[in-house]
Amino acid sequence: MATGPAVTTTQIQEAVGLSTGSLYHRFGSREGLLGETWLNALLAFQTVFVPALETPSAVGQIAAVTPRFCRERRSEHADINGAQVFRERSRF
Repeated sequence: MATGPAVTTTQIQEAVGLSTGSLYHRFGSREGLLGETWLNALLAFQTVFVPALETPSAVGQIAAVTPRFCRERRSEHADINGAQVFRERSRF
């Protein structure tokens, strides 16, 4: 996704080193992989954001959660995060 607005299954396969069969067996489709990648990111974000909401008087801290989360996890998700989702598939 770093190279443009769309990502192909070929780019995903090359980035994480898995075969076409493995990708489709695990995720069913490109959309399935991207959907699980999104869920993985969402679950990680929620573990940071929900606790921040427990202190409603700290509005500035709550507002800073999203940019801080993105900065801290940028390198973690820079390669589409497909490899991590592939290893953690059993969580979903």
